[in-house]
Amino acid sequence: MLVGLGGGGVAGEAMGDVHFVMAAGGGARGAHSGSIGPTTNVGGGGAGGLIQSWGGATAVNRLPLLTLTSYTVTIGANATTYATNGSNTSIAGTDANGAFSLVAIGGGGGGHPDSFAAGVDAKDGGSGGGGGAKLANGATAYVGAGGSGTANQGNDGADGVSAPIYPWYCSQAWASGLAQCSGYPGAGRGGGGGGAAGATPSGSSGYGIQLDITGTAIYYCGGGGGSGGGQSFGYDGPGGGGSSQYDLGKDGVLILHYSNAFAISNPGGGLTISTAGLVGQPQIRVSQITAGTGVIEFTAN
Repeated sequence: MLVGLGGGGVAGEAMGDVHFVMAAGGGARGAHSGSIGPTTNVGGGGAGGLIQSWGGATAVNRLPLLTLTSYTVTIGANATTYATNGSNTSIAGTDANGAFSLVAIGGGGGGHPDSFAAGVDAKDGGSGGGGGAKLANGATAYVGAGGSGTANQGNDGADGVSAPIYPWYCSQAWASGLAQCSGYPGAGRGGGGGGAAGATPSGSSGYGIQLDITGTAIYYCGGGGGSGGGQSFGYDGPGGGGSSQYDLGKDGVLILHYSNAFAISNPGGGLTISTAGLVGQPQIRVSQITAGTGVIEFTAN
C-alpha cells in the first residue's frame, strides 16, 4: 500500500520511464621508461564502459524509477596512474520492475613497453586498452596485445605495431649510411584503446558514440590513441581513454533525463549534481552526476 508523504508525493509513485547515459571512468595510456619514439610506443587507454537508453544499436530499456525511493550511485573516476584501469560507474535500487543494478566497467589501461617483453600487453575493461610495442637492442620486437572490452559496453583495444627490425648497430651514428640500416628506426605505434560499444573502432583508436541527451551532441567513451598513432572522436569526452592529451583518461558520468514534474535530491551528500531544463523542451529536466558516491531520490513537485 502506498503511504502519503505530503508535498513530496507518495512513496513508490511511478515517474515514467527515465532516459539515461552512464559512462565509467577511462583507463590510462601506457607508461614508459624512456622517451616515446619510433621504437618505444605505448598503448592508448580504453574508454570506460557505456550503458545508455538514448539511441543507437546498443540502447537498453529506460529506467522506470519511483519517487521517494533511494538509488545508490557511484561515478567512476579516471585512472590514477599510467597503465591502470578507470573505475566503475553504477546505479542500483528498486524501480517499477523490481530490484536492479547497472554497472559500467572502467576502461582498460594501455600497454607499456617498460621492461622488454614485460608489460606490453594492455588490460581488459569496459573497453580494452591498446597494446604497447618496443624494439629491444634494435633486434628483437615485442608487440603487446590489446585488452578485451566488455560485451555491449565497449570494444577491444588494438594490438601494438612494431617498427621494422634492424641490426643492433643501426642505432649508432657510424651505421647510418649502411644499406641494412636504411630507414632506421622505422615507424611503430602503440595500439589504440577501444571505444564505446556500437561505435566503429579503428586500428589506432576506438571511436566514441555521439549523443545529444543533454540537448548538445557530444562524444562519449572514445578510446585514447596510442603513441605513433592517431586520435579518436570522443577521447576527451566523459569516459574517454587516456592519450597523449589526457594521460589518465576522463571521469565517468551518469545523466538522467526525466519530467520536470519531479525534482532530484542527494540525501546525505557525496555526489556532484547539476540540473537544468532541456533547451526547447521546458517539460524535461536533465541531471548530470559527475563525481562521488551517494544516494539520489526524486520527489513530485
